[in-house]
Amino acid sequence: PAPTPLRLGPFELKALLGKSERSMLWQVVDSRTQQDLLLALPRAKPADPQAWLQDARRAAKIEHPGLAAPVEVGWSDPWPFITYPRALGLTLAERLVRHKVPSPVEASRWAERALNALGVVHDAGLSHGDLQPFMLLLAEDGHSHVLGIGLHGSGWPSTPEARQRRQAEALDDVLCLGLLLNRLDRFRCGQAEYR
Repeated sequence: PAPTPLRLGPFELKALLGKSERSMLWQVVDSRTQQDLLLALPRAKPADPQAWLQDARRAAKIEHPGLAAPVEVGWSDPWPFITYPRALGLTLAERLVRHKVPSPVEASRWAERALNALGVVHDAGLSHGDLQPFMLLLAEDGHSHVLGIGLHGSGWPSTPEARQRRQAEALDDVLCLGLLLNRLDRFRCGQAEYR
């Protein structure tokens, strides 16, 4: 008999597309709609599920062409999740494995769109918190989309200390995008094997 598929609530887990210390991304099928989706999960359970849901739903309302709009923000005991349309493109990691190495012009266009999207997020008082190769989707039309806004929310900054912490986290987002570009350049030059 075929092995029982791995599931999280209504989602059949098809492939792990990436994981870090803070988050992971799965390709899934939603059994309710048979739709292919991307499922983003934090690696640690939030202490307050209701506060996490409220913060993540507020973050999902931030709009920019470079931000992937969530299909659903929810909780499937015991894990919170955010889903996105799979049709938006391949993750950066998938793209590097399946396609030719991007030109510097392509990479700079992806980065510009991602930076503009992160700027909107930062202006709203939030940060991404874990910008990884699997949190950047690249479409066939050359556009990029950032996933995972609100995945690591710890409340919207309301005190000077919280705002200062978010500003430092915003700088980390920009640094992480710079590191992704550096990795692309090293990959393009044949100096690094991508994993």
